[in-house]
Amino acid sequence: MRKQYKTISFPQELYEQIEELVPETGFRTVTEFILYYTRRAVAKIQNRKGKVERAIDDLSPKEAEKIKDKLRKLGYLE
Repeated sequence: MRKQYKTISFPQELYEQIEELVPETGFRTVTEFILYYTRRAVAKIQNRKGKVERAIDDLSPKEAEKIKDKLRKLGYLE
């Protein structure tokens, strides 16, 4: 199956800064650099979210719901 891609807008100044760093990093392109660090950030957030959800599971249902409501309001849970 072929991967599908989306185009995003990126500030030119930041792109140029990354472009200057790429030769020192071992990445071949700015895209590789951006994808690598974006994937790392997403994995870190998902891991943190999973830890929060597991901790909530250890609470009473009433306590868990109060915390979930607060986390939803803060944008940490959907």
